Amino acid sequence: MKRNKILVFFWLLCSFLSSSFAEQEKERLEILNYGLEGDIKVFLVALKTEKNSEYNKEIEQLFSRTTNINILQAIIQYALETRWDDFKKIVFSNSEKLDKMSLSAKLSIISLIGELKWLEAEETLNLWSDGKDKTLALASLRTLGRLGSPSAGNKLMEKLKDPELDPNFRGDLFWALGELKYQPGFDELKSALDDIGTSALLKRIILEALGKMKHPEGGKAILPFLNDTNVLLRAEAVKSMASYPLEADLNQFYKEGLRDSEASVRIAAAEALISNKIPDFVDILEYRIRKDPDLKVRSAAMKALLNQDELEGKKFLIGIIQEGKVDIPTWKLALGMAMEWPETVSSLEVLVEKEIKNQTSGFVGEIANIYGFRKQVGLEKLYTLLLGSKNAGIKSVVLRGIQLNSMVNMRELVRKTTEDPVLANQAKKVLETLVVTPEIPLSENINSPEVK
Repeated sequence: MKRNKILVFFWLLCSFLSSSFAEQEKERLEILNYGLEGDIKVFLVALKTEKNSEYNKEIEQLFSRTTNINILQAIIQYALETRWDDFKKIVFSNSEKLDKMSLSAKLSIISLIGELKWLEAEETLNLWSDGKDKTLALASLRTLGRLGSPSAGNKLMEKLKDPELDPNFRGDLFWALGELKYQPGFDELKSALDDIGTSALLKRIILEALGKMKHPEGGKAILPFLNDTNVLLRAEAVKSMASYPLEADLNQFYKEGLRDSEASVRIAAAEALISNKIPDFVDILEYRIRKDPDLKVRSAAMKALLNQDELEGKKFLIGIIQEGKVDIPTWKLALGMAMEWPETVSSLEVLVEKEIKNQTSGFVGEIANIYGFRKQVGLEKLYTLLLGSKNAGIKSVVLRGIQLNSMVNMRELVRKTTEDPVLANQAKKVLETLVVTPEIPLSENINSPEVK
């Protein structure tokens, strides 16, 4: 009798769920067919969150029939965020609809083309790049570069040599040739770079393009700009020379770059050392980390140090974290890079113990705020030390961390946190969540009267 009741219950439950799912599907289809644009936007966000592609056919149909600019834009954005590759079939099946779209919708489609590498869109991009709308034309030219199509390179060169070309387009054409790594375009880039009439802005774009192109002669073209008086050109040259590590003895160039008066040049030199291993840079990188006035330089130098000598880099950053002798922004940068290292927590324990003993609070609050909101094993000792602080705010954050990490073994310490009424109340609530569940012996489970 009891078993029959259970079967009836499950049958009713399944019927209810089936009915609920059917109702939900009907409601969703109604939104696509009759909903306001705001409803459709919310629905598309929900589908993206669910990673649900079951309604893509209906979304295609909506895209084909609607003339609402905001709905079109929302569908394009949905396709971009979900990387919906088959969406290209519906986009390019109706050229008349495509032409009538707003500029913002066309720009969204261009983003989609570049992100998903739709080679089928090359003809459309060529058409738009010849149009009167400069914004659309420039976006189309850049995306032609991102596609990596050989024929796109030829088309870009044709545009570059066109005597009626708008001079404002040259930079985007050079940039696109660099993206394509289009080797036949080198001579055109080199000629413009050497031309005294070429603006500094355009030369910077060319230097960037040469760095991406990696042409056999590219390094020689870039070298003279390593000492240019224009800081932007100098920085771009330092950055681009990373693509030509064998072109010259770059050791001295990068050391000069790391000592340049301009932060952008120092950043470029450090970033070049992130991708290239060159001997004898550990000391100067460590100096930059400790002494550079620019936080972005310090960040790039940390990454470069780890690339040049990972073992020494880890040791140095752990030392920074443990000693606490640098400014807080630099210390937080080091901690951010070392967060997943097994030795990091023990180095923090040393720092917390020292600060609490000396009754200083330079880093204790920072540590509490970071690790009080972090789910991680092995934080018991760190939390115990932090609870030794006299700061109620720090203790409150630590109690939250104990609760977040379900640290049942810290119940006794939580129970003793009663020196402040607010803390005592919080501790009481935390204790209510730290419940020890008694284990039922296997033999009792088997013989339980509930299991038949």
